[in-house]
Amino acid sequence: MLIPERLAAINPELAKALLAISRSAERSVRALEEAGLILGATYYSDVVPIEDRAAWHARALAALAGTDLVFLDPDNGLLVKSVGKRSAKAPKYTFYEELVDYVTRGQSVVVYNHRSRKKPEVYFDEICQKLAAAVPQASDITAITFPKSSVRDYFAISASPEHAALIRKAFGVLANSEWGRAGMCRLQELPIAE
Repeated sequence: MLIPERLAAINPELAKALLAISRSAERSVRALEEAGLILGATYYSDVVPIEDRAAWHARALAALAGTDLVFLDPDNGLLVKSVGKRSAKAPKYTFYEELVDYVTRGQSVVVYNHRSRKKPEVYFDEICQKLAAAVPQASDITAITFPKSSVRDYFAISASPEHAALIRKAFGVLANSEWGRAGMCRLQELPIAE
């Protein structure tokens, strides 16, 4: 993985650390944790199992209990209709009820979701409808997109109006920073879930 010079110049220390990880044999959450890229972050890097996922999730909840914001980084994103919860592919997805457990105890969640091949307006409408139905206690849903290469979306499900304001501000700062000006990210206008 090579980071173009114009992007590496935005944050040389981050680029250097990410390049070192990408070139190592240890490309994992644990490697990111050991790199110390996010000061004060708590990590939970146990591999998601097919069997006894509920116990894995309970351990994740316990490990992340003291945090305000939880970042979930499944390989593919939120569970899709074509994959069953006991499927061999299930560990590559976050289950909607897992989001609920964090949000109901006051933790906001940012979750990665790999963009489907649907038209963007259909894709965002479907995701927002599913999130609103699954996590009705969410204060707000916000999204930021990283469009380079394979399009990647990050959805923030806020547990409170205060968290929503902070997340919207942070996403806005990122989108208006050198990263946004370089075309690396942009805010999404989301449909209002009914």
